[in-house]
Amino acid sequence: MRLRSRVVFPALAVTMGLSTLVAGIDHTRFLASHSSSLSSASSELDSTSAARDTGSVAVVNQKLDARDMARELIFLAMIESNFNPSAKSKVGAVGMWQFMSSTARSFGLRVKGRTNERKDPVEATEAALTYLTQLHDRFGSWYLAAAAYNSGAGTVSKALRKVTGKTTGTDEGFFRILSLLPRETQDYAPKLIAAAKVGSDPQHYGFTD
Repeated sequence: MRLRSRVVFPALAVTMGLSTLVAGIDHTRFLASHSSSLSSASSELDSTSAARDTGSVAVVNQKLDARDMARELIFLAMIESNFNPSAKSKVGAVGMWQFMSSTARSFGLRVKGRTNERKDPVEATEAALTYLTQLHDRFGSWYLAAAAYNSGAGTVSKALRKVTGKTTGTDEGFFRILSLLPRETQDYAPKLIAAAKVGSDPQHYGFTD
């Protein structure tokens, strides 16, 4: 599937071959059944030029590199907020990484009065990457970690126990529990996979360097 876009693909992830989040897994049938994911990933990238002006993208890349984490994880911030540090959801999640206040405080962010570090790209990114690392350590898979970031660790654990009898898994195992996850989460991970696919070969999907 080739997408057409007039925007320049931002320097978000790898542009030197297959990305680490999609390597080793054949996503052909999966993405065929989620054909809108690549189109959605493309359209959401259209708004990243503003993010580049504010430096949000650079901050996330820098923090990922400092922790030696896969750069493709930056697309989670795109999916959550289009890199908007002031984004606010209907349920009260705030910032580029869409933290609820209770979760934000549990990861050291100050949320009190006029102080709201959920809107601070540096502090919020540090907290989000710590959270994602903990989820990855717990579940053993970035796909499962992303699903847990979106729907909660308890939801993913329950689905894993029901399908596999375990509370850890693999990227392949994520697909086994997909149907048991909330609808939003079923779309969330495919967006990450699609964005990582675009990031691994931007020109193939219609983005210019």
